[in-house]
Amino acid sequence: MQTQSCSSTTATSNSSPEQTLRAGGKWFKKFWRSPIIRPNNGSSITNGHQSPTEEEQPVVNPTFEECLEGQYLFEAAQLLIDREKHLFGELTEADALKAHEEAVKKLAADYEALEMHIKQTVQQSLSLGREEEVSALISAVKAINLEEEQDQLWRQRCRTPRAWRPKKWKEHHDKVLHELVYSRLENPSSPTGDQENQSSIQADIQSMGRQLKEDMEWVVEVVKNCYPPEMDICNFYARQYHQTFSARLRKIADFVLDDKDCSFLLRWVKEFYPGILEKPELASNINTKALGNLLPDKLLKALEEQYLSKQQSDLMIYTDRVLDEAKKEWDQGKEPTRDVGCYVSPVAYGVIQFINGIVTSAHITVRDPHKVQKITSNLTDFMQR
Repeated sequence: MQTQSCSSTTATSNSSPEQTLRAGGKWFKKFWRSPIIRPNNGSSITNGHQSPTEEEQPVVNPTFEECLEGQYLFEAAQLLIDREKHLFGELTEADALKAHEEAVKKLAADYEALEMHIKQTVQQSLSLGREEEVSALISAVKAINLEEEQDQLWRQRCRTPRAWRPKKWKEHHDKVLHELVYSRLENPSSPTGDQENQSSIQADIQSMGRQLKEDMEWVVEVVKNCYPPEMDICNFYARQYHQTFSARLRKIADFVLDDKDCSFLLRWVKEFYPGILEKPELASNINTKALGNLLPDKLLKALEEQYLSKQQSDLMIYTDRVLDEAKKEWDQGKEPTRDVGCYVSPVAYGVIQFINGIVTSAHITVRDPHKVQKITSNLTDFMQR
């Protein structure tokens, strides 16, 4: 016998009720009454089997409350839409409100309860732990899209909007996810590493960056499968995280940062964050070019100038110290070492190695070879000494 769905509108869905509710395990089965078979008069039992004349009791569909309890939010939405059509489909507004006042109030209350369940389900998107929670999110997304279709239908009919139409559940969904992302970066759960060797600013940036990385990996691995492709959920999450992370980093960059914090912030903006987005599992699902830079050019330029000035200063301090030590040894009468009969000094080798290391590091951080040239602009004086 074919099983009926939660509502008549389910029959128009692409999947059968059995397919839709399969992920929920055995919960749904308790709401479908097992057929009770009673033999008709004159029927007989042969070899332990009822005769072909036996009859089955009709199947009982679950109620709205039962669908809500089991997190079958799409089916619950279908039931409410059917009731809405019944109340307002054939009657004028005045007649409907007068004849069905109590039913209208009950419908509004049920819609409010359903919306609350959907909101709670969406809020758990980044912490889905059980199969039932994943199934609930899939059902919630389907319910949201179903209600969006109903909003459009009511607008096309030019009816006077009810208190709950248009619902704008897609808009509410986006707002919930925006708030979720903000809270995740505001209070990251990821370990911050070696905090003892980090300033508070460095620990804050690193914990946010790690939370962003872990959450975006979860989105492409799990959450993506709960949404239809047209909702482009991976890029939606990427924009939310990018904008929230960017806003937090702007506030940090507005402070007068010491050189270590400046370098750490710049490396996250120019090196670590792009590296996260370039991971194959993320790059294949996200339009990274559309995200833009984490910081505006004005702030970025100030950070780069401070960073490059510090690198240039470190280079000059090192070269001066190396020359002073070499001069001190010469003044003390210590002869340089010989190699194949020639005097050799490790000064040039050491300086070249240091220059190469500092320039390479700066190039990775700033990503602009022309700007990095500033570091070595004062080496002319060193070469003439």
